[in-house]
Amino acid sequence: MKHVLWALLMILMACSNQKQGNVYGEAPALKTKVAIQEVLENPAQYDAKDILVNGTIKDVCQEKGCWLSMEADGKTVIVRFKDYAFFVPKDAGGKTITVQGRFHTEMIKHDHENGTCSETCTEQDKANYSIVASGVIIES
Repeated sequence: MKHVLWALLMILMACSNQKQGNVYGEAPALKTKVAIQEVLENPAQYDAKDILVNGTIKDVCQEKGCWLSMEADGKTVIVRFKDYAFFVPKDAGGKTITVQGRFHTEMIKHDHENGTCSETCTEQDKANYSIVASGVIIES
């Protein structure tokens, strides 16, 4: 019986220590994850707030790995790393990622009054989305 309990204890310890992925920067401390789709559907709710978001990496900077992008429903979020303190692998595109950082929305106004648009111009104001990440986990 002692050996069975010992074996169960070892299995539980091994399971709890399984690596969930590679951490870059600080290990995320927030507990509640939000899907990138939810953030992009309701950007005003998350603007200027620290969030823990998960999604899939679309692109990665091929110079140093100093930024990455995530996409949902045709909208893109650029993730940069706080204080340029860490980088991610350049081959991380397509992998699942969890990002902790501050979400920002910046509205870019389209200038209909500067004379470069025709009367039929349908260009709309555009939102740019970004996260300044303190840490990320890329699933292996």
